[in-house]
Amino acid sequence: MTKAMHTRLRKICLRLPEVSEALSFGNVAFRAGKRPFVVMDHYKGLDCIFIYVDPGRRDALLRNKRLFKAPYDPREKGLCRTLEKIDWTEMKGLILDSYRQVALARMLMALEAK
Repeated sequence: MTKAMHTRLRKICLRLPEVSEALSFGNVAFRAGKRPFVVMDHYKGLDCIFIYVDPGRRDALLRNKRLFKAPYDPREKGLCRTLEKIDWTEMKGLILDSYRQVALARMLMALEAK
C-alpha cells in the first residue's frame, strides 16, 4: 500500500461524520464510531481494500474481477478490492456504501445534512 493510496483513502473517509483512523490487526482501518468500514489489507500476496457492501449488490459486484470475497468474513458482508487500476469515483461510491452499512442513525442523518 503506497503512501499516496493511504492519503487518498484518508481524504475520502475522514470527511464522513464521526470517522477516525486506527490500526486493526496491524492494518490501517477507518471506523464509523467503533465499527471499521474500510480496512487496508494484504491477502495472498495482494494489497487490497476491505469494504462492506449492500447484500443486494454483492453478486453483481463480484462480477468485477478486481473484487473478491474477503476470506475472513464468515457472514459474507464485505468484499476486498485489489489496488489494480482504481477508478476513484467508483471507489468513493463503494466507500460511502460501506460507511452506510455500519454507521449509526445519527451519523447517517449528519451525512444527509451535508
